[in-house]
Amino acid sequence: MSQTQAAQIIGKPEINARRFLESKGIKALLGQGYTPDSIEIEPDADQVRGQSRFNALPLEVVTAYWFTQATRGDAQAQSLVWGLLTETLERRFDSAFGVQRSEDDFNQRLGSAF
Repeated sequence: MSQTQAAQIIGKPEINARRFLESKGIKALLGQGYTPDSIEIEPDADQVRGQSRFNALPLEVVTAYWFTQATRGDAQAQSLVWGLLTETLERRFDSAFGVQRSEDDFNQRLGSAF
């Protein structure tokens, strides 16, 4: 997921995610040596200058970003994190107790939480 996508999902501008990547918070959560990945996009034949890139955020970074925003009181991040936590636990409990649900069921439940 790109840092722009991670920010937009919780209603934040991209710069908010970029600042998080440079913060002490991410280093506390993921360690001092963390650096974000940069992925090159296949060049377009018509492109004449430079390479296009975007900053790809792995799952643990996106999770840390949303969690940090939620703990700072961001209502959209709180709703998203709550919905994802609930779905994760539901899936584990369903697996433990043999309950079968479709992906549509999970998507509808998550959509209503967020």
